[in-house]
Amino acid sequence: QRSEELDAMRSNVVKLTRQLDEEVTRRDQVVAETQLLERKLQELTAGAAPLTSPHSVARSHNKARGSLDEDDRDRGSQVSMKLMRVVDQWMRHRDLQQALLRGAAINDQAFTTLVQALGDCASLQTLDLSQNLLTMDSCSDLCQLITAAPHLSFLSLADNLLSMRSLGYFMTAIMERQNTKKHLPLDLLDLSGNEGLLAAAAAPTPKNLLQQVNDALSRDGVQLPPTGPELVVQVMRSLWRFLHDTGHPQVRSTTTEDISFGVMDKVTLRKMDTALTKMMLLGVDSGRETASLRPVTASLALLSAFDSALPAIIADVGDGPHAPSSRSETSAHAKPPGSASGVRSREVLPPHTYMLRASTVKSDSKDMREPFADLKAVFEPPREKLKTFNLKQ
Repeated sequence: QRSEELDAMRSNVVKLTRQLDEEVTRRDQVVAETQLLERKLQELTAGAAPLTSPHSVARSHNKARGSLDEDDRDRGSQVSMKLMRVVDQWMRHRDLQQALLRGAAINDQAFTTLVQALGDCASLQTLDLSQNLLTMDSCSDLCQLITAAPHLSFLSLADNLLSMRSLGYFMTAIMERQNTKKHLPLDLLDLSGNEGLLAAAAAPTPKNLLQQVNDALSRDGVQLPPTGPELVVQVMRSLWRFLHDTGHPQVRSTTTEDISFGVMDKVTLRKMDTALTKMMLLGVDSGRETASLRPVTASLALLSAFDSALPAIIADVGDGPHAPSSRSETSAHAKPPGSASGVRSREVLPPHTYMLRASTVKSDSKDMREPFADLKAVFEPPREKLKTFNLKQ
């Protein structure tokens, strides 16, 4: 229930951001029309040519043909005003809190220049790059922005030209960001409507994987919008292929065709799931008929990998600076199967549990010998071996 509420809140954030951009666009149109009327008024008061001049006849014949050109000019003026607004604010303050560049006709070449300015904005929180022309050539710069911007909380890349391969790289970037304690967590990365996602949702899917996804969704009572299950299957295939292409050590014993996220370590899966939850792939339109539908996030690709009874050790290891604030999600799995009381039985715990317990006992004895061990635990936390992937791979 908590995850459904979070998904609903993320959908509302996307809708509110789009409404904000539309309101700003309308304001720009009003300002442009006002300036145009002022110029015409100045021309009339300055003694412009009368309406009965020969040029007025030619203008009347070309009015219908020029209406399209006028729309194009209006469109171009809106794009210019959006870019100029962002550039002007950046040049004045050398910082930005939000950059609303929806439908600004930004291509890969323009983004290489824009990302240099955005990378210097330490206060950047909202970045809307939806309805532009970004392709996989901009994926590296986008990942670098995700890992470097300390206060970035909302990034919209909806309705661009990104392919399915970008999902793995964005997941990696978000995981790297989660490992940086100085950065605030990214709340939402909107990827809906991208060319690769639309093509993948319409492509044929393996029947066994589709049945596996449908079973997992029905078991958890999750209802997705049309083409949602098909999209989840394609996301599973894309992420699994990404793990093989980047040489992840936990999938070396498998093939690219046999998708089995269950062979991976549960802690790694939990970190992947936390990152993929931020990525929205398919939204839900507001309405009474769609009230029971859940937006499609990339984390649904791992839904079948988590068993109904997860080891309780995941809740202990998952606690960290960017872990969920409540343990309500894992409290239901605290008791392993076959244990009537709250005590864990030694037989059902995985081997690495005892290693973690042993390290905990050692750390406790070490704390007794060192009076300032609790301060060191705060300012010098023990380093874990990274289980993520390199962006340069």
